[in-house]
Amino acid sequence: MLALATLAQPSTAQRSGSAPESLPSIEERTAGLARMDGMLPLYWDAEMGRLWMEIPQLDTEMIHYVGYGAGLGSNDLGLDRGALRGSRIVKFERVGRKVLMVQPNYRFRASSDNPDEVRAVEDAFARSVLWGFTAEAATGERVLVDMTGFLVRDPIDAGGRMRPGQYRLDDSRSSVFMEYTGSFPENTEMEVELTFVQQGGGGGGGFGRGGGGFEGVGQVAATGEAASIRIHHSFVALPDDGYEPRAFDPRAGYGASSFQDYATPLGEDMTQRFIRRHRLEKRDPTAAVSDPVEPVVYWLDPGTPEPVRSALLDGARWWNQAFEAAGYRDAFQVRMRPDSISSLDARYNVINWVHRSTRGWSTGGSVSDPRTGEIVKGVVTLGSLRIRQDYMIAEGLLSPYETGDERPPELEAWAVARIRQLSAHEVGHTIGLGHNYY
Repeated sequence: MLALATLAQPSTAQRSGSAPESLPSIEERTAGLARMDGMLPLYWDAEMGRLWMEIPQLDTEMIHYVGYGAGLGSNDLGLDRGALRGSRIVKFERVGRKVLMVQPNYRFRASSDNPDEVRAVEDAFARSVLWGFTAEAATGERVLVDMTGFLVRDPIDAGGRMRPGQYRLDDSRSSVFMEYTGSFPENTEMEVELTFVQQGGGGGGGFGRGGGGFEGVGQVAATGEAASIRIHHSFVALPDDGYEPRAFDPRAGYGASSFQDYATPLGEDMTQRFIRRHRLEKRDPTAAVSDPVEPVVYWLDPGTPEPVRSALLDGARWWNQAFEAAGYRDAFQVRMRPDSISSLDARYNVINWVHRSTRGWSTGGSVSDPRTGEIVKGVVTLGSLRIRQDYMIAEGLLSPYETGDERPPELEAWAVARIRQLSAHEVGHTIGLGHNYY
């Protein structure tokens, strides 16, 4: 029985072993292709329009997240440029020619030094195999897979959110978008343009529930027949072990990431909660106020016009006062993002100035390490029509007109001041805080 049990449990080496001899080497298979070196090296076949990815080390966990590289423009449908649509920890495993993209289950854990106790919890709750690739080439433990099929699909049900009527992804009108595809030492970025085609019987505009005005695909896309948006995928190296998680306390007002810990002593709460925050360390730990080892930097959308641009920079920079009061000098910085960089690139915390056809919400969100709560990437979304609404509110409240032909400067000053506050507000959410920091 023991021998049978041993045979039934394939080792990690067996699951991620060397390639069969029949496979070509990665160097042979990618000869003549454009290589983008980085964490997960990419190879672009321009002739066939296919993107290949090398996995240098199997069974290595990393963060994967998805977002909208280019949106639809309808506030009612909510497919906004730069918005995040979920993140998770994944790893790649190999079984023969199959290469599996696996999401471990971090919702249930055992914080124990006993590996059998840890394994008992892992085996009790299902993990998720998210995708299956085929190994097309291998060199030693390195494996090459074709990413095109993984990318040219609808992983976040964007088509299901398009209304009225029904929209279906058309592979023949979808392709890899190379402008924002590349690989870097700590992250690999890929983007695709996906085209969704209206099926028979759908209208381009229409009305929403309750008879209210509703802006469907046909009112914001070039035509309701087809809408092309861009989806961005990021694979990011997990942070190192130098970050110290901080326990959640509702009195502090931070948001939390949580999990069930089955190694918790009896009588204690099994739900463990860590606050979400950026890593920040003093260069001089003994000083009351010190420069940081690395500052927290947010990058403003280069498409933001003046006077909004200056207002957003000013408002976001107010947070540096809070960090200095906590003992960190010049630890929170806001700069202009280079226009050659995608707002979804994992290397950048961003403040996006997002256009929609009607006024919508502004939000602050982040990608965090679910193991610890450490924020890996912050994303602020500010709706561009907010300032125009604020201008009209100022008109209604102040009514500073005599002839009706004037453009009183106090109206713009009032609206810009509100946008300055909005920037600070949403950055507060992005760095982990709720509505309690006024």
